[in-house]
Amino acid sequence: MEDRDKTTGPEDDPNASEPSLDRLAYEVLGEKRHSLQCPDCENTFKDELAVIQHYQSCYTKPKSASTGRSNDVPQIPSPSVLPSAVVTPVVQSIPAHRYVPEEPSQPSEQELAIRGAQLLHDLLASMPALNTQDGPVLEVLPGVASSTTTYPDIHLLEQNLILRYLRSRCHSQNRLEKEGYIIGPTTVRNKKRPRKGSIATYQFRETPRIGPKPIIHAIAIDCEMVGVKHGRQTLAFLSAINFLTGEVLISRYVNPSEKVLDWRYKFTGVTQTIMTSAVACGAAFKNWREARDELWEFMDDSTVLVGHSLNYDLEVLGMSHTKVVDSAILVAESVFPSIPSTRPLTRQWALKTLAKDFLGLDIQTSDRGHSALEDAYATRNVVIWCIRNPEDLKVWAENARLQEEQKRQRHGKSQFKGKFRAQYTPDWEYDTSLDDDEEIRLSDLAEDLGWPEGYDPWSD
Repeated sequence: MEDRDKTTGPEDDPNASEPSLDRLAYEVLGEKRHSLQCPDCENTFKDELAVIQHYQSCYTKPKSASTGRSNDVPQIPSPSVLPSAVVTPVVQSIPAHRYVPEEPSQPSEQELAIRGAQLLHDLLASMPALNTQDGPVLEVLPGVASSTTTYPDIHLLEQNLILRYLRSRCHSQNRLEKEGYIIGPTTVRNKKRPRKGSIATYQFRETPRIGPKPIIHAIAIDCEMVGVKHGRQTLAFLSAINFLTGEVLISRYVNPSEKVLDWRYKFTGVTQTIMTSAVACGAAFKNWREARDELWEFMDDSTVLVGHSLNYDLEVLGMSHTKVVDSAILVAESVFPSIPSTRPLTRQWALKTLAKDFLGLDIQTSDRGHSALEDAYATRNVVIWCIRNPEDLKVWAENARLQEEQKRQRHGKSQFKGKFRAQYTPDWEYDTSLDDDEEIRLSDLAEDLGWPEGYDPWSD
């Protein structure tokens, strides 16, 4: 098969949409129009077929059965995804003849990118059991306004300013408690009850304190939940991104720790079949505790968590965290600035509405469920828009407040339509300004009214 004659590789096909095995072999073994020499064994070959056969025999052999890991799914990071992130959904292992083990030598970055693209293509092509109708597909998401990237580019200087703003806008403990966050000392948390989550408050844990490991200063997260007993919900999918850079940290299924009664496919895009396949392939966290621990690998108690109605996400993660910027609270406080933090907000706006009004984006439109990663990006972009456009936010908030007042007026009129309207009686409040030390006597009142002395008005 091997020969010392040298030949040149085939011309690249400009119309090829995906790298073929032939193209991959030529890219790995040498540039086109040069001798075809293997960088590992340093052998040259006389024709293209010899190169391909050599590549298949040496570099595409599956691992030995003794290792017990021939069916493992390798994690394939993309340029915008950190190594710990997982391309989802992944529910079927790569066929043995497609598996590429670790190379004995260290390939160049260009070779890694080519092999990664080929492996990702093979991975998606090898999943017939997971039809696109069965669940969400990770897609490139639009950024703010007309941006074509998955997230708006933020200059390093602006990142520092945004981080300072986020830290200054973290909600007070009173506000978080009124909006349903489980925070405070253990003795206080144990007396509370999550609004929807199934995790008991005694199992909640505070985010670990600052440690020597570098952490990410701001993280945006979003979760998908499924229904369990007693009308509660548990975690089924977790997405987390670096708020400042937009890099994906986590995008992975979570095996429910309880019996699922309602998969909520319309909203989660998760079914029993998808979850079972993801667990079997190692593409899912074992439970919510493992998902929480993985999230803690990127953060500590000084990290600012950003989310939309984030209290529900923290409930299913069993987390108690106080450095929070909730986009729902942030916008509602702009609409109702007079409501103190000791009272609950009267209304919060949906993320889909804010993304449409602020960013001009249509999200959550798929009939295969919501994408947690898409919602995490949308939440991040909504908060960035609020930071960059305070005057526009003020105008939007004034219009929203006016619409709320008009809605309440219409609701009040329709409530009494066709009925006798009850007489309005204002709430009586005790006026302490009328208090004095003088005693009110009946004789003084009679004298003021002109009654004769000794007159008894009750005698008539």
